[in-house]
Amino acid sequence: MQGQQLTMQIQVLTDFFHKHDRTMVPSVQSMVAQHRGTAPSLSQEAFQQICNQCNQRYGEHPLQLHLQNVAIMQPCRPLDDVDPSQLAILGAFYRKHQPSRSEHEIREVLRRRQRGLAALSAEDFQGLCGQLASKYGEHPQAVFSQGAVEGASPSTKRQLDGAECEQRAKRSH
Repeated sequence: MQGQQLTMQIQVLTDFFHKHDRTMVPSVQSMVAQHRGTAPSLSQEAFQQICNQCNQRYGEHPLQLHLQNVAIMQPCRPLDDVDPSQLAILGAFYRKHQPSRSEHEIREVLRRRQRGLAALSAEDFQGLCGQLASKYGEHPQAVFSQGAVEGASPSTKRQLDGAECEQRAKRSH
């Protein structure tokens, strides 16, 4: 564990100096060794002190840069795909109100509104649902919820009904 921590600390600082001051990259190992002494890795305090000094000098915290790099490298859903929950809600809605509309067409409705993002924001999706509710007189999420109840087993329906009763009771108090 200590070896992994040391490796991570060195990597964070190396990446940081690679961006901000490449002349410091070769000295990262000796800098860390100097601060850690005989310990297997830098203490949290010593590592944080180095990071804070970097932040003051260069205007960016090494861990913040590291997290940004990790986020960029994380595998994600292709941008031409859509959020599965949004697709499920619209799919249930269109099966009821426009059964001729294919899943491909529903995906295109979502993709056009995504404008290159991985998914519609919750606010944008609610806006779309509101427009559909105005046009068809029924909210897509209500249709989806009804379908979930209608397709459920009798015991699940009782659980859902019980949960709905509990929610109503909480709201009335």
